Amino acid sequence: MENTLSLGHFHSRPDKHTSHRNQNEMKRNQAGRSM
Repeated sequence: MENTLSLGHFHSRPDKHTSHRNQNEMKRNQAGRSM
């Protein structure tokens, strides 16, 4: 989880909005996989 957050922060620099959207999508994907 920490690694993903770090990468997201680094990539979020250029586009914060995109990073937030990507994070939401990633979280959704993770939840679906967990289930």
